[in-house]
Amino acid sequence: MNKISRINVLFLIFMMSQGVYAEKGMVDDASPLPAKKNDEKSKKYSASFREVEIKEFVATAAQILKKNIIIDPSITGQISVRSYDDLDENQYVDFFLNVMEAYGYSVVKIDNHTLNVVPLAQSLRATWAEGRKGRGKNIVVRLAKMNALSGAELEPILGAISENSAVKLKYYSSGNLFIFTGREDVVERLIDIVNQIDNARADNSPAVFSVSQAKASDIAKALQSTFKNLSLEDKSAPLIYGNDATRTIVVKGSAQVREEIRRLISAMDVPDQQSRVFFLKYADAVQMAKLFTNNLSGGFESGMPLITGNSAMSMDSLMGQPSQGNIDLRSTANSDGQAAAASGGTEPAPVAGFSNDSGGLFSDTLLRQIRVHADRDNNALVISASPAAMQQAVSIIQQLDVRHEQVLVEAIVVEVQQAEGLNLGIAWGNKNYGGSNFNGVNVGNGFNQANPLVDALKGTEGLIAGFYHGSWGSLFNALESNKRNNILATPSVVTLDNHRAEFNVGQDVPILTGSQTTNNDNIFNTVQRRTIGIKFSILPRINQSGTILLNISQEISSLSDTSQVNSNLGSVFNIRTVNNVVQVQDDETVVIGGLLDDEKKETANKVPLLGDIPWLGNLFRYTSQNNDKRNLMLFIRPRIIRSNGVESAQARQGASSYMTADEAARNLSASHTIESPDANVNAILNGIQKFSMSLR
Repeated sequence: MNKISRINVLFLIFMMSQGVYAEKGMVDDASPLPAKKNDEKSKKYSASFREVEIKEFVATAAQILKKNIIIDPSITGQISVRSYDDLDENQYVDFFLNVMEAYGYSVVKIDNHTLNVVPLAQSLRATWAEGRKGRGKNIVVRLAKMNALSGAELEPILGAISENSAVKLKYYSSGNLFIFTGREDVVERLIDIVNQIDNARADNSPAVFSVSQAKASDIAKALQSTFKNLSLEDKSAPLIYGNDATRTIVVKGSAQVREEIRRLISAMDVPDQQSRVFFLKYADAVQMAKLFTNNLSGGFESGMPLITGNSAMSMDSLMGQPSQGNIDLRSTANSDGQAAAASGGTEPAPVAGFSNDSGGLFSDTLLRQIRVHADRDNNALVISASPAAMQQAVSIIQQLDVRHEQVLVEAIVVEVQQAEGLNLGIAWGNKNYGGSNFNGVNVGNGFNQANPLVDALKGTEGLIAGFYHGSWGSLFNALESNKRNNILATPSVVTLDNHRAEFNVGQDVPILTGSQTTNNDNIFNTVQRRTIGIKFSILPRINQSGTILLNISQEISSLSDTSQVNSNLGSVFNIRTVNNVVQVQDDETVVIGGLLDDEKKETANKVPLLGDIPWLGNLFRYTSQNNDKRNLMLFIRPRIIRSNGVESAQARQGASSYMTADEAARNLSASHTIESPDANVNAILNGIQKFSMSLR
C-alpha cells in the first residue's frame, strides 16, 4: 500500500505541475497537445494562447504539424492570440503562418520535414516552395512585365502598396518589368493590379481609318495636337499617322483610344466648304439671314457654328417689315387673331428642307456645315456650306423668296341717321345679301304694297349686319344718295398677305394736362397732343382654302361738346371703337356696325334785336331741340390680287366702278337671292320683287 500511495502522490504532483503550466501558457487547454479527437483521420486543435513565449508557441506548432522547426536565436517575446474555433491540421498551418507574420517573422522551408522561423527581412532571401500553390502563404519571387504602359508611371503607386504588404519591389526600366518578392498571395494581388492597369491599354495593334472628304494629314495633325495637350507619356500616347495618297489614318493605341479616335475622325471628316451668293427677288436679305442664324447657337466646333433651336421669325420680317404675328415657320398661329386651322383654314405643310424632329433648319448631320451672311446693299445672301448643306439652303431660299399674294381692301365708313330708320332699300337691291337684325323684324307684318323693303327696315334700332354679295358701286351710290347719311371715309389700300395696313385721318389736338404757377406769378401749362379722327387698321391673311381672315381695328374719335362738362377737368372725347376678327370669301363684303351715338342739338331762330328783349323777346324767338341718333357702320370688301398682279376671277366678275343712280336702279330688276335665317324667306323674296317692279 505504501508503494501504491507513493505512486499516487507522484502522479498528483505531475498533474499539478501540468496545471500550473496550462495556467501560465494556455487559456483553454491543459497542454499544447491535441485537445479533441474526432477520429483518426481528422483532429481538431485549440488555437488560443495568452502571454506564451514564442519558442513555446513554435514548439506547440511543431508537435501539431509534425515538423522540425528551427527558431532563430534573435527571436524573443511573447504571443497572445485567441481562436474561438478549433482548427484541423491544414487550418493550423495558415494560423501558424499568419501569427508569425503578424509578429514580424516568417517561416522558411528548408526541406520536407524542417522549417526555419526567421525575421521577415531575412525571409525575403529564401522561398518556401511546398508545392501547394493554391495555399498562397509561401515566399515567392515573381516577374510582371508591362506591355502597354511604362512601369515608371506605376512604380510610386506599387511601391507604397508593397511597403505596407511586406513585399519587396524592384523595377527594371530596360525590360519594363517589375520583380516582386514576398508572400505568394500578396504578390499575386499586386501582379493582378499591374495586369489590370496594363491590359486597359494592352491592345496596341494598329488600326486603319479611311477618310472620304477631308485631308488625312490635316485630321492626323489635329488628333496629335489633341492628345499632346493631354500631357500623356510617350509610351501611353497613341501613334497617329495620316496618308493623303491613300486617304487613310493609321492609329496605334489601346482599343478605347482607337474607338475615341474613330469617333473624332467621323466628326472631322467633312467636305471643304463652298460659297455662293444669292440675290433675293422679294424677301429681305437681312431678315432671311436672321432666319438662318437664329438657329446657329450652342457653341463652335472646328470653327463652324452649330445649328440648334427653333426659329421665331415671321413672314412679315422675312418680307422686310416688322412682325405682327410672331409666326413660326412651322405654325399658323398669329397673335392678332386665331390660328388658321381654328378659323376654318388648313395648316400649311412644312417647308421642304426643314427638320421638324431636330427643331432646326437642317438635319443633325449638317449642323456644323453652314454659315450665312447678309449684304444689305445688294439684298443678297452669302452662304458658305458643305455641298449637302448648300443643297438644303438653296431649297429653303427658293421656297421662301417668292412673290406673295396681295389683298386689295376697300372700306366705307358711314354714319347712318336713325331718324328714318336704316333706309337703305336700294343698297340691298343688288344680286344678293344676307344679315341679321339685332332686335328682330316682324317680316310677316312689316311689308306693305307701296314700299315693302323700306317699311321692313323701319324701326330697327340696332344693326343689320352680316355679308353683302352685291355690287360695291351700287352700295356706295345708295349710301351717298341719302343726304342724311354721312360718309366719313372710303379708304382703299393694297397690302401684302399677312401684313397690316393702316389708314388714319384726323387732327393732332393739344390737351391741357396740368398747370402750375411760378414764383413770378407766371402760369406754366403742361400740354399733351392726341390724335383724333378716323383710325382704320386691317390685317388680312389668305388661307389655303381661298378665304380671307380679316383682323379689323377701327376707332373714330372727336371732341365732345363741353358746355355741360366742367371745363376744369379737361377735354372730353367721343370714342367709338371696333375690334373684330372675321373670315370672308374673296370679293365678299362684310358689314359691321351698331355703334350708336345719341347727339342732342338745340337750334335758336330769332328776329334781330327784338329777339334779345327780355321777356318780350320770346315772342320774336324760336328754339328747337333735336335728338339725333347716328349708327356707325363699316363696309369692308377684300379682294385677292394674285402674284401675277391680276385679281381673282370672282373679284373681276363682281368688280365695277361706282355706278350712277340709274345703273343701280337697273340692277334692282335682276334676280335676287337672300341669305337670311328668317323663317319667312318667301315673303321677303316677294316683297323685294314687288319693290323692284315699282321702281320701273
